[in-house]
Amino acid sequence: MRAGPLMVVVLLLAACAGAPSPSAGQSPAVTPAEPVRVLATNLWAGFESPFSVAAATDQASFDALMAGFEPPLASSPPAVDFDSELVLFLGMSGSSSCPERFERLVVDDTGRVYADWADQLPAQPCTDDLQGQGVLLAVARAALPTEPFLFSLRAEPICPECPDQTDQLVVDPR
Repeated sequence: MRAGPLMVVVLLLAACAGAPSPSAGQSPAVTPAEPVRVLATNLWAGFESPFSVAAATDQASFDALMAGFEPPLASSPPAVDFDSELVLFLGMSGSSSCPERFERLVVDDTGRVYADWADQLPAQPCTDDLQGQGVLLAVARAALPTEPFLFSLRAEPICPECPDQTDQLVVDPR
């Protein structure tokens, strides 16, 4: 049996009838802030390694971090409330034709914090150049461990046996 056009309209009206709508002059409910905000992308940091992480827990350390970008940001990043957030930088560089794509920040059950990156397409040709692909994040303190934690570029360090790794850092959020 096939429903006629009138039946479809009646069903749509019935489905919408129970949905609350804001009264005149009222705004809809505000969605809570995301635990991770992307402040800037495609950054190159003037650090010694093309793969590095950094953190800022207050305005002074944030200003110092911002001074390390080459070239400096064209515009100021959104404001950060350091009472409820801290800033994490994931410094990446790679092929300009196959950029890394940040997917999400992970806090695992051991308290480690690292980034998940999107997989590259297997047959995608990539140029042999280096372009800044760093990501600057504001992260809600409530989403992070309250004690010092290990912050890494990826789940596994790029060079686990290297004594001077720049792709992981112990961050004290206090």
